[in-house]
Amino acid sequence: SLLIILCWTFFPEQIAFAFIFVVCSNFAAVLGAILNGFERVLLSQWIGSVVRPLGAVLALSALYFFIELNASLLILAQILGALIAIFLFFALWVWPSLQTARHALRSDWWSDQHKSVLKGGALISATQFLINIKTQIEIFLLTFFSTPVDVAYYYAASRAALVVAFFSTSTYLMAEPRLTRLMS
Repeated sequence: SLLIILCWTFFPEQIAFAFIFVVCSNFAAVLGAILNGFERVLLSQWIGSVVRPLGAVLALSALYFFIELNASLLILAQILGALIAIFLFFALWVWPSLQTARHALRSDWWSDQHKSVLKGGALISATQFLINIKTQIEIFLLTFFSTPVDVAYYYAASRAALVVAFFSTSTYLMAEPRLTRLMS
């Protein structure tokens, strides 16, 4: 919050909005990863890959009627899309039972397979983290070197590609439950 206030105070509006977008977007990605960890992969993918971009499009449509179209409006719509995703992650969150937490803290269930699963999970997590950073950095840098409309087109195209990839990913995750568990 303090960084957002400082950014808003010392930077132009578009850069402040871009920073807020990066924070909200990454927070939504963290919540999605937590849902993945609790084996709610499909819900996480639906929220992150379908609901979030559609929320941004709906927010842009609604804002268009109330605010004059400008570059900040495009970034604000993306922020609202991320906030919609964050809200849904919290609204659909199911806390694990205390018995499950107690069981997770015991060491008698640990086996030799856990080390390889942890390595695989760390590799998948690191890969997803780098993908998220790459997308965010490209968008952030494009705000400096390109027009706001070009940035909006780029981001919309990259989100649309994620929506298309969502269906194939969901299909193979449903077809192979072990992949779902490994991804979690």
